[in-house]
Amino acid sequence: MEQEALYNSFMDERDKCIHARDFKLRHTILTGMSCPSDPATPKVGTRHGFQGNYVLCAAGTTSFGRWGRLESMDLNGVTHQLSKTRFKDITDGTVHTLLGSELILVPNNGDELDGRGMYQQSHQYGDLFVSWYPPNTSNPDTAEDLCISTRNAPCFRDRSGDMATYARSYHPGGINVSMVDGSLRFISNHIRRDIFQWLGTRNDGETIEAF
Repeated sequence: MEQEALYNSFMDERDKCIHARDFKLRHTILTGMSCPSDPATPKVGTRHGFQGNYVLCAAGTTSFGRWGRLESMDLNGVTHQLSKTRFKDITDGTVHTLLGSELILVPNNGDELDGRGMYQQSHQYGDLFVSWYPPNTSNPDTAEDLCISTRNAPCFRDRSGDMATYARSYHPGGINVSMVDGSLRFISNHIRRDIFQWLGTRNDGETIEAF
């Protein structure tokens, strides 16, 4: 998925202190970041631009915490706020550590917006997930503000608590994930919860069985 011209344009605006949410090419559709099984894709919002199905794993814990808090900058996954994770830090093994997964996009409803899959405003955590619950859990995501609850992607707003997004898809029986070693796997909805949590961590020393 070569996007050098888009990247260069983004970096040029960043160097001019233009916020990502105001990036002039934010409405560009990235086909490789959209899942054909999701009826809401491609999602392009007037305000926030393109939103995709593929997000990165922040932790195997219950939530991201809150934007700007110290604990949200030191989670046990590979990618999180201000992450500086290196391969040497992934002591659980790259084959047993989640890098990315899917989520379900929810169409906006007029001025009511859903931020899941939103790449341009990371403080809403639209570009991350946690593996606290197995795929396609009935437990709702938690968002500070941008949240529209549906049957397949439940959520609720909580401006005082911690935020969390869980992995979901429209694929029968599970989700597709990418591991840090570059491999792709299909994870069943019925995976043991503790194993899925362990897959979301990079350095907790768990022994993971076949999954």
